[in-house]
Amino acid sequence: MILLGVAYSIFAAALWPCVPALVDRQYRATAYGVLTVAMNIALTVAPIFVGLLMDKGGYRLMEIGFIIGSIAAAGAGIAVCILDYRNGKKLLRPAVHNE
Repeated sequence: MILLGVAYSIFAAALWPCVPALVDRQYRATAYGVLTVAMNIALTVAPIFVGLLMDKGGYRLMEIGFIIGSIAAAGAGIAVCILDYRNGKKLLRPAVHNE
């Protein structure tokens, strides 16, 4: 549980600074709102999903679910890196705050 908490903190710390780098100034508030909603939905659905896995197959099925989720997250991260590379490497540039 401690490692999950640390991983979530690192994820959130890396996610929020991406908004100014990717979203135009006039849409940033909406982007932050959508990001907050998505994270809250994930934090609501994940424990329910883990509980269902525990009820169906115990710890082994729950661990398999976490492994599948980790692989999917790593794949999504790789996909974001590939898309960023194809679209001009916006995530590597510092955000411009004086727009």
